[in-house]
Amino acid sequence: MLKVLLIKSIQLTLFLRRDVHVVVDMVQWHIRANPAPSNKQFSKISSLGGLFF
Repeated sequence: MLKVLLIKSIQLTLFLRRDVHVVVDMVQWHIRANPAPSNKQFSKISSLGGLFF
C-alpha cells in the first residue's frame, strides 16, 4: 500500500514539474516576443521559476 502511494506521489510530482516547464517555456517565449519587459516583472517571474527548480 505504501509503495503504491509513493509511486503515485512521484508520478504526480513529475506531472506537475512537466506543467511547470510548459509554463516557464510560455513565459520565456512571451519575454522574447516582448523584448522590453519591466525588470520588476522579470525578477518576479525568475523568482517564481526558482521555486520549482
